[in-house]
Amino acid sequence: MPRMNGPKGKAKKGTIKRLIKAVWKTHPLGVFLCCFFVVTMAVSTVTSPIFVYKITQAIQEWVDKSISAEAAWKSIYTTLGWMIGIYIEGVASAIACNVIMAVVTQEFLADIRIAMFNHMETLPIRYFDTHKHGDIMSVYTNDIDTIRQIVRESLPGVFQTGVIATSLVVVMLYYSLYLTLIVLFTSVVIYFSAKKIGGKSSLYFRKQQEKLGQVEGFIEEHIN
Repeated sequence: MPRMNGPKGKAKKGTIKRLIKAVWKTHPLGVFLCCFFVVTMAVSTVTSPIFVYKITQAIQEWVDKSISAEAAWKSIYTTLGWMIGIYIEGVASAIACNVIMAVVTQEFLADIRIAMFNHMETLPIRYFDTHKHGDIMSVYTNDIDTIRQIVRESLPGVFQTGVIATSLVVVMLYYSLYLTLIVLFTSVVIYFSAKKIGGKSSLYFRKQQEKLGQVEGFIEEHIN
């Protein structure tokens, strides 16, 4: 809680790591199940192009008279059946993951609010005399809501992207080494560009949260 522990500054290193550990400590089973469903969603995403390729290949072999029409349609129907099954599995996994993360996130945020309130009770009276009540409440509302977005949306999204990227690299290496190297080089360029831009934008995000707390404090003081 930066606003309750001292001057505002950059986030400490390992903040995301500590956040993940805290979420795991709150609901380990839910986090494990969500990771499992994220992996199954990634599988459905990665295997879709493979099924399309198999259907195209069957049609091409039929056109080239390499196989009979009956064999081609049998291959197409089989591939479509597997594709539909994989899509259904991906949708079911996405729904299950969202429901689980909703429960995990609410329990985690409840623990954070309790810990923050217990810590706030140990603060001296002069803290409340020198800080607006709206600014203090902003920590419980706006800042906690930002954590909710990270836990429920960002962390699963990052994990899913990592699994998909790893799986796609394996598939691309199987089909073409040179195109894989081009994609990896481009990805590295995009990563460092996004890192540089994102590092600068974090300053404005932190200032936005601070100004939001000041505005709420100003409003509450005038209402009182």
